[in-house]
Amino acid sequence: MSLFKAFQVGRVRPEIRIEVANVFNHPNWGAPVTTYTANNFLQLIPGSADSGSGTASGSTNTPGPRLIQIGLRLQF
Repeated sequence: MSLFKAFQVGRVRPEIRIEVANVFNHPNWGAPVTTYTANNFLQLIPGSADSGSGTASGSTNTPGPRLIQIGLRLQF
């Protein structure tokens, strides 16, 4: 999600930008554990945002924690 606000100050036009990733900060659950002998068999486990894999079978779509980026752009 992004918000932009541009305004005119003489000959310069600054633009304030705020960009947020994972704005609602909720987990996207990965695939269930399918190893029959595992203690957590058929339980959903969120993946790791750092390694990209939360299950033994591969990667998940976990975006990680909420990230906020604030910037200023100048046009002249």
